[in-house]
Amino acid sequence: MELAMRKKSAKQWIRLGGIWSCLVGLAVVSIPQLAGFSQSGNHSDCEPAVSLESLLQAAEEGDPIAQFSLGLAYHAGKVVRQDYREAAHWFRKSAKQGHVPAQYNLGSLYVQGLGVEQDYKQAAHWFQKAAERKDTASQYNLGVFYEHGLGVKADVEEAFRYYTLAAQTDARAQFRLGMAIAEGSEVSQNFSEAYVWLAEELRHCFWVGHFGNAG
Repeated sequence: MELAMRKKSAKQWIRLGGIWSCLVGLAVVSIPQLAGFSQSGNHSDCEPAVSLESLLQAAEEGDPIAQFSLGLAYHAGKVVRQDYREAAHWFRKSAKQGHVPAQYNLGSLYVQGLGVEQDYKQAAHWFQKAAERKDTASQYNLGVFYEHGLGVKADVEEAFRYYTLAAQTDARAQFRLGMAIAEGSEVSQNFSEAYVWLAEELRHCFWVGHFGNAG
């Protein structure tokens, strides 16, 4: 009787958590938008604060932040003509120097096939680079990749390892973990642990939905 009640309660939390995810524009399984244009708050906007000529010169001289900013400019088409191929070119230069948002963005372009051929293996490569530097959006993406076998061999344990890493701050990962744990589908059924992740996801969604993301 107690188990049935707890299971019913867990499902109610999952349903409520899913509703909140939709309200604040988060998805249970999705590829986030580019850093600099994301609504999830993982990365800040980074529009060029200097002239295009100065930005281009700095980028050509090897400044990874300038290269990243130029990539954003070409992707958005705000100060230059929109050109995804050029965006990928500058993100790649910045990403190779270890710039985490550029690594995330380049991975996202490979997922979408913008400016490059769609290639989940390459996307996973760049998300891996960023995830190693504790980028939670990339960690979440790798969880999706390993769960569904996109560009990597499907591996449920590895998927949930990345979801767990991302879940420290990422509401989508919190919801995914809570749902899986409560259902007992991919991992052992543990309702107490499910409550923790689902409550954290709801807390995060409430904060973002009502007060915005201060990060």
